[in-house]
Amino acid sequence: MTFTNHQVAFATVHGYRMVWIPGAFGNGKTMLAMGMYAQYFLPRGYKLVSNTQSIWTEQDVNSLSLDENGHLKVFILIDEGGQYFEDGDDIRDLLRNPRKMDYVLCFPSFHPPHRSAQIFQIQPTWSYRSAGIPYIHFDWYVKVGQYKAKGAFGWWWFQEMYGTYSSQNPGQSPGTIRKWLSTQNKLFRERFGYDDDDDVLDGTERAVLPLAGGFGNPLVENKIEVSAQSAYSIAERALRANRDLEDNLSLAEEAADEYQTLLARNPKRGQRR
Repeated sequence: MTFTNHQVAFATVHGYRMVWIPGAFGNGKTMLAMGMYAQYFLPRGYKLVSNTQSIWTEQDVNSLSLDENGHLKVFILIDEGGQYFEDGDDIRDLLRNPRKMDYVLCFPSFHPPHRSAQIFQIQPTWSYRSAGIPYIHFDWYVKVGQYKAKGAFGWWWFQEMYGTYSSQNPGQSPGTIRKWLSTQNKLFRERFGYDDDDDVLDGTERAVLPLAGGFGNPLVENKIEVSAQSAYSIAERALRANRDLEDNLSLAEEAADEYQTLLARNPKRGQRR
């Protein structure tokens, strides 16, 4: 494979740990994802976890686990992932510790994933295949807040990827991959003495309804208490705003009364107005 000017783009994928490859159907999104893995991540010892089959895809994802350093060292390629990860909670569940656990997420997909997965994009823009020239041009860009960066690279002789994966395979649901990664994240946190069951941050701004038999469960009661505190805080702010509004209305009424008194004392002034 011959990529040109690709070093910055691929290193940026490695840095951000997540990339969305958008584009029309059949324009080489999955082929780029596979080529990027083979060119950059495979030589660095990363294994391929994917919902589509290829010569590199690990057949049993559950056989992969954290090494002695707490690293997975995997490149996770979810073909047409935008169909499955449109919700922000889904993306956050996948991106809990990508650098610490050393994994990368790649979404080659016509359907856009959640906007938090769109920070870094690589898109096939020009192809000369129809003219018999084996070259594809790609544009990439990053946008995080006010920070923006962009660039481009090319790929000659992409035909070398033919036969390494099936472009007809629709890919299985990534549910198994998600469950496996969630388990590995939990095991990783347990190494440092953290228990995810004690994490109630996700419930601080949302009402949490007790499950059947939930009363008496410290976790459920804790979440209800935190949610109640949030509701009380919101109500308190609303009452303060209402009091401020009443004070402003009182001042306006006093000013109107004074103006009416002035008009009564000087009717000609009121006529001129």
